[in-house]
Amino acid sequence: MSVRALAKYFHAKYRTKRILIFVILHFTVSMFALFCALEGLGAIDDPSYEPSWMGIAGDLIFKALMFPAIGLKGFSWEMGIAINDFFEWALVIGNSIAYALFFDYLIRKLLGRRAKDIPFSEDEA
Repeated sequence: MSVRALAKYFHAKYRTKRILIFVILHFTVSMFALFCALEGLGAIDDPSYEPSWMGIAGDLIFKALMFPAIGLKGFSWEMGIAINDFFEWALVIGNSIAYALFFDYLIRKLLGRRAKDIPFSEDEA
């Protein structure tokens, strides 16, 4: 990546677009993983039902992508606070925004180190 391209990458206008893309991507992947995890919901009364690999993978991916939000929702239930649908969606979208900000920060730090020729490890020095 050239210095000119790197300066363009760090420009505030492009940063806003990049964060918005990360938010949409995280939200889309999270909802797709949720739909995959719920594919066997119709067989909930069948005691011999074995979930497919897609259901298991969807469940694991959804739990990983929704890590802080699931914990906060569980904490609210333990405290006796029932969250309505609006605040559940706000929690999911807030989780996607938090992940997007983290990804953007991580990418800026990694590319910034690369542009300044700072090695990532002592082996590269």
